[in-house]
Amino acid sequence: MIKVHAISGVSTIGANMIAYEINSEIIICDMGINEIEASLGEKGEQSLVYPTIDSLKEVKDKVKAIVLTSADPNHCGAVEKLAQEFDAPIYGTKYTIELLKQTQDVSKLDNKIMYLKQNNPFKLLDTDGLAVELVNTTYSVPQASMVAIHTKEDGIILHSGSFKFDNRPAIGMKPNFRKLQELGKQGVTLATIDSMKSNDIHKTMSEILVKEMIRDTFIETDIVDTHGIVITLSENHMTRLKSIIDLSLESKREVLVLGSFKNYLNAAKNAGVVEFDTTNIVFEDDAKKVEELLGKVHANKKHYVVICDGSQGEPGKLLYDIVNGNTPLTLDNKDKIVFSSSEIPHPVLSQYRKELMSKITEIKCKAFTGMHVSGHATKADIKDLLVMTKPKYIIPTQGSLRAKEGIIEVGEELHYEEGETLFIVNDGKVKELK
Repeated sequence: MIKVHAISGVSTIGANMIAYEINSEIIICDMGINEIEASLGEKGEQSLVYPTIDSLKEVKDKVKAIVLTSADPNHCGAVEKLAQEFDAPIYGTKYTIELLKQTQDVSKLDNKIMYLKQNNPFKLLDTDGLAVELVNTTYSVPQASMVAIHTKEDGIILHSGSFKFDNRPAIGMKPNFRKLQELGKQGVTLATIDSMKSNDIHKTMSEILVKEMIRDTFIETDIVDTHGIVITLSENHMTRLKSIIDLSLESKREVLVLGSFKNYLNAAKNAGVVEFDTTNIVFEDDAKKVEELLGKVHANKKHYVVICDGSQGEPGKLLYDIVNGNTPLTLDNKDKIVFSSSEIPHPVLSQYRKELMSKITEIKCKAFTGMHVSGHATKADIKDLLVMTKPKYIIPTQGSLRAKEGIIEVGEELHYEEGETLFIVNDGKVKELK
């Protein structure tokens, strides 16, 4: 018998955490924060930042493992706060664990944290035949995984985490389609599937396409005699950062990576995910040194590319300060800003972005928006996953009922029936499968 404890991130987005109870043992998949609410500080809804785990406290002795799908804070950002509630080991890929150590105080959990190599079932100790397997897939961060929980009598539980099927990833391996097909043949009882973009009917675009879009902005730079180039993106998007740095170096400009990228860069280096030749690259997060560097940029804009945080226009981030004239680097109609990020649909962030774009227009700086592709599966990828793995039951995750309409349609096409083999489960609820 399988019980699915929909702790958080099932009927909402962010703070992902699901606990799977197999007979008398529990495996927790993901332990994330709501990164948007956390980033807003006092303006955020603090009660939404962390998952509420009260329902697990009575059965916490049953928890045998915490398994993390990716290094995205939405999937692993709450480990420092919540993992100590359970006497259980914590598993993830090398990059995920390295980032955990860089961004959270997990020193008290050190003896519980373990790297898992992808695509190798790991038999958990002191359990009734349970094994966990990290199946490599692609997402916005390196070494993203789906979790396959192999049970003794209840088949396989497949927890997708956040994913898309990118056949040309800029960093790392392609999705392991062969392994997913093998799991389907072995027998997948339940699949909980990322449905955030299930209503999008186009194929999820490859990360390599973003690199080509940004390449075009560099070609345009030479044609129209652009002076300053500022590129902004999410701090944890190492794959995108690598592409932008490569293109910047191709343009014969020195690269300055400024702001809160340091922890992610250190984790990527320690995990062997990506290496940078630092000959013409400067990484800096110290405020005084950043200011000095921006003074050098202003004196010779054509010599540099500035990569910074603050893609949502948040006050306190470097892009906000540059655009609003709070740094030695000031921008005008000879300069450009490239937004390699999506606009997050949150009322506070939307207002920040609106105000930032208004200021960019005022200073007559050129702005390139939309240099981004999603890390989440669209309808086509979701259908491919279902066809490969053939789960008996489906539970869509990461979104409201409206966001899940696409996966419901795909499910019906493949003869799943809502309420019988496809279940809509709300956060805080428990779904029992027999």
